[in-house]
Amino acid sequence: MELVELATIARESGEIIARVYAGEFTASHEQGSEPVTEADRRANEWIVKRLRVALPGEAIVSEEAAAESYLGFADSARIFFVDPLDGT
Repeated sequence: MELVELATIARESGEIIARVYAGEFTASHEQGSEPVTEADRRANEWIVKRLRVALPGEAIVSEEAAAESYLGFADSARIFFVDPLDGT
């Protein structure tokens, strides 16, 4: 059941990314020189939101989240690392 849910989340985030890239978009540079697009932000937000509902209590380390949101993640039995495939 978890694998099905994770696959669904991945497909949904891919759809979000595709919708952003179907129109005009720009990339900004945050955290040094790393490019970030609206597709990255939206997909990241969606993935984290869905993971929190589907797998409550699991550690989530998200590229776009502030570091303090995942302090202590290494002490968790399972960790989900989130970095959407937005093309940057």
